[in-house]
Amino acid sequence: MYHRFQLWAPVVVYMALLTFLPQGVDLSRIERVSDKALHVGAYMALGGLTLRAFHGGWPRLRGRAATRAALLTLGYGAADELYQAVVPWRDPSVLDWLADAVGMGLAILATGLGSVVKCRWNGGS
Repeated sequence: MYHRFQLWAPVVVYMALLTFLPQGVDLSRIERVSDKALHVGAYMALGGLTLRAFHGGWPRLRGRAATRAALLTLGYGAADELYQAVVPWRDPSVLDWLADAVGMGLAILATGLGSVVKCRWNGGS
């Protein structure tokens, strides 16, 4: 039970931050950082957290766990975009959701590459 809490608490906290922290904050005022780059970075981090939670830590990348993590992360991204439709100062965007998907894909890629490097570092085991 405690192990699951350690794995999933960061996911839940990060999702809450993604949803509620930007309220009232005009992110377009950050002139040097693209809105899409912010989405990619934020969802790469969320993707990494969900991958870790579904894997039960950081073992080798497994397809089923990666698929579940991707579905949860992208589903959350879609729900967040729909939520933005009812927040007066925020606008939903399919392009933002696509940037979220790129971030999730990069998290899977980074985790997969990390698995390969770890395997080679440990002599193929």
